[in-house]
Amino acid sequence: MSRIDSNKAGALRGARMIVLASGAALAFSGTQLSAGEKASKPHTAETSVTHRTLADLEKAFWVCDHAATVYGVLDMGSAVVCAVTTRDLRLRKFNDDFNAMLNWWQRNKARQHQLLDMQYRAAEHR
Repeated sequence: MSRIDSNKAGALRGARMIVLASGAALAFSGTQLSAGEKASKPHTAETSVTHRTLADLEKAFWVCDHAATVYGVLDMGSAVVCAVTTRDLRLRKFNDDFNAMLNWWQRNKARQHQLLDMQYRAAEHR
């Protein structure tokens, strides 16, 4: 495998992780729909994400990323919501530039995960 192919494969693995990671954010933030709501409002998850502020999108993205990293595979509903969150963040913050988002993710992941770990530990001790 050439170096270029290797770089592309690494970027694709990173992209898959971003998409998978994005699913848990809304599950943990309480905006995931119940089964009955999903059946009656098939596009609610998608539209609910598009009305978030940029700060909300970033927060949801990092919660998703952290959950996917820590817990692995997400359920289908969470994965869909996180994929939409990731897409909306990429469009709004990075003007649809995947590589810019990937670079941002790589620079910020460790710190954002550390902050979430501290928040979760503090919540456990309340």
